[in-house]
Amino acid sequence: MMSSSSSLTLRRFYRWRSTIDTIPSRKFSSTIQNQDTTTEERKQSKKSPLLTNNNELSAIVNSFPTTGLDYAFGYGSGVLKQQSSSAGMVDVILAVDDTYEWHKQNLEAHPHHYSGFARVGGARFVHWMQNLGARLYFHPFVDVDINITSDDGIDVTNQHPTTIQREIKYGIVSTDDLIEDLMCWKYLYL
Repeated sequence: MMSSSSSLTLRRFYRWRSTIDTIPSRKFSSTIQNQDTTTEERKQSKKSPLLTNNNELSAIVNSFPTTGLDYAFGYGSGVLKQQSSSAGMVDVILAVDDTYEWHKQNLEAHPHHYSGFARVGGARFVHWMQNLGARLYFHPFVDVDINITSDDGIDVTNQHPTTIQREIKYGIVSTDDLIEDLMCWKYLYL
């Protein structure tokens, strides 16, 4: 439970956040720059090298449990085109209300994202592990399939969704821990 001073800090954070043109809950916040891949190259490649629009980012986020998801953002060379760099893994941070409940749902939906120890230990073990250190639990080297339609900015002549695969790394953090780290630098990690 948050104290009244934490609640005041939280309100100040949300007031500050609302002044910087953020995208509402369950939307993906990112800056996407013009990419050098053509539509034809994207259709021919099952593993697309770079992200081209927010719909793809939203599809990645929506492949996870959205109950309790407050905020998501992407970073790194897989999201933002970098000078003289090849396409990289898409890095995503998901801020959730209750990390235990979120991991419980995600373990049911995506058990292959977790290590053997985490699968055996369950959501309680993952929640305990997450509360050590920087309060962030990462899932590296995860392949996700996302469906792309003509509404996503790619010309699909048959109007059926095209599935592409992305390699991602995603981290789960409690919204309260994220805010505390951003405002007070408690963990100096996010």
